[in-house]
Amino acid sequence: MEHTAPVIVLPGATGTYLRDLYPVPPEQLWGILPHEYKRLALHPNNPRYESLEPARVQPDSIFEVPYRELIQELRFNVPRFV
Repeated sequence: MEHTAPVIVLPGATGTYLRDLYPVPPEQLWGILPHEYKRLALHPNNPRYESLEPARVQPDSIFEVPYRELIQELRFNVPRFV
């Protein structure tokens, strides 16, 4: 049986949608258009000085446009190893 090694793509924070899951409904903080810089920046000394707390900022999905072709190319054209 042939095993295919997985290809893992780790986009940077600016290539990923970010959402704050604390409010209902969750708020998108980073994407193609929204850029909530102040809410994403961590205060260096104390989280109580954050722009908006409590918060639960989590990655959502990667930007499709810049990564779709790269991922398809890696999935189908990278040499397969046994």
